[in-house]
Amino acid sequence: MIKTLLFILLLFYGLAGPVWGAGLNEIKSSDQLARFIYEMVIKEEVPAGRLLNGIRSPVILRIPGYEVEIPVREIFGTIVEERFTDKLNRQLFDNDVRAICAFRNSKDEVWRFHIIIFKERQYKLMEQFLERIMKE
Repeated sequence: MIKTLLFILLLFYGLAGPVWGAGLNEIKSSDQLARFIYEMVIKEEVPAGRLLNGIRSPVILRIPGYEVEIPVREIFGTIVEERFTDKLNRQLFDNDVRAICAFRNSKDEVWRFHIIIFKERQYKLMEQFLERIMKE
């Protein structure tokens, strides 16, 4: 009985576990990366601490099909910029783009995200902003 229950739980997790719940290291396509960003920007209530850890991350993401490696901090910087565009200092804009990812949702809408190459001072502004949110 316990083995059956354990098998069902593992099967459920394997089939129902969304990409955005998995680690970034499990993302294997542009479509999955776009869905991850979409969930973090649009749907999920993401704690400021998780975003802060993301922009401080030294990890590099390698996705098959991309010619460039993508720093995780750029992914999370992009998420912070997308989520808080109206509240952040305009100094975060006018940056180069490292990569573009996109997906088409069930409503046939295309969601496209530009992974931004931020400058160190821009990451500091994001960190200060997220730290203020955490204190509130």
